[in-house]
Amino acid sequence: MFLSSPCNMGSRVRLAALLCCSAFVVGTTPLLAQTVGYPPSQSPYEDIKTPQRLTLFGGYFDARRDEAGAAPESAPMIGAQYEVTIDGPAQFFVRGAWVNSQRNAFNPGLPAPSDQLGKFGDALFLGDLGVSLNLTGQRTWHHLIPTVGFGVGLASARGSVKNDPYDFGTQFSFSADLGVSYELGKNYEFRVGVGNTFYQNHYPAGYYTVTSDSSSVVRNGVAKTSYLSNWRLTAGLAVPLFR
Repeated sequence: MFLSSPCNMGSRVRLAALLCCSAFVVGTTPLLAQTVGYPPSQSPYEDIKTPQRLTLFGGYFDARRDEAGAAPESAPMIGAQYEVTIDGPAQFFVRGAWVNSQRNAFNPGLPAPSDQLGKFGDALFLGDLGVSLNLTGQRTWHHLIPTVGFGVGLASARGSVKNDPYDFGTQFSFSADLGVSYELGKNYEFRVGVGNTFYQNHYPAGYYTVTSDSSSVVRNGVAKTSYLSNWRLTAGLAVPLFR
């Protein structure tokens, strides 16, 4: 009768232990599969099924004040935005807004304070296009969709006042946005956002005219062109298109 050597016994013990571990892993794999992730009915994520949306929004345009106070001022705003999914979490958007702004008018040929002509309506129109990204991908998280976006466009105000040479005109603009949408059922979204629109402001040469009392609308040394950073706060309702 042959006796097993200690070396053979050690190999058999290691083999038996390996077989037991393998059996344990195979047996527990279905249980692990059940506990990792979420059942579909309990998942916090849902796919976004509508690739095109139209958002109607309102809010407030918080305009930065320029040196003279001649540029369009802060005021309520309304607008609309169309967006379409282009790839993965990215959307292309086109947006337009109207700001019910006013501005201060000046007659630079008169000494202060006679140069102040009062406030006049000078509605500001904003239009831009750009790309936004869903931070949760093409799905919602607990019905929420956080977004970030960037755009380029135009800002325009064409109001004019007699004896005031200032004209805001049409300027190139840049925009940045942060927002969050809440899915209302399967079709609609309530959206809130904060954004910034950045554009130039130009003073006419007449605003630097020194009058009889040594005053001028704009102090000497102030640049004719300045950059204004303006905040936007908005809320709106998004509806699906071409389902």
